[in-house]
Amino acid sequence: MAFDSGGKRRLDKSMRLKGYRENLIGYIFISPWLIGFFVFTLLPILASFIFSLTDYDFLGSPTWVGLKNYHDIFFNDRRFWRAIRVTFSYVLIHVPLKLIFALLIALLFCRNRKMVSFYRSLFYIPSVIGGSVTVSVLWRKMFGVDGAVNGVLIALGILDEGVAWLGEPSTAIWTIILLAVWQFGSPMLIFLA
Repeated sequence: MAFDSGGKRRLDKSMRLKGYRENLIGYIFISPWLIGFFVFTLLPILASFIFSLTDYDFLGSPTWVGLKNYHDIFFNDRRFWRAIRVTFSYVLIHVPLKLIFALLIALLFCRNRKMVSFYRSLFYIPSVIGGSVTVSVLWRKMFGVDGAVNGVLIALGILDEGVAWLGEPSTAIWTIILLAVWQFGSPMLIFLA
């Protein structure tokens, strides 16, 4: 190992080349992720921010308006604040319910009982298929005016006529929260671990 006149260690040329080669190999291995991040995450975020500062309807060319869109949304649009309120309601209700339900099921399945692995898998399935088109159509049919939920509630005498659960603003949020809580399999696995 060579030292310079100040007593500091000097790397040989071959050692520096080896370090550069190792770094290059590392960059080659992470390049698919980097390309995906820049193309599918960073560029769309930047484009969205730039378009948010323009008046653009996709048919004409964008016109620069600066912060006018943000001013309009914060001070002139009542729907924005309603959307913020509904979003926070959704998050503040759905997340604790989902976690509590996942914890209760995980506590139920943490003991070694007969067929517990089968039931763990069975309870995890909604997390896997929960976002599919088939499930969306099924839930729309179940919670439609002539759906199964209304049929059961009318048969029990709770309702006189069918309710459009997803079509009514007062009930749609609760139906969507129920659909989100139904997909508790991933947090259940985390609690089991």
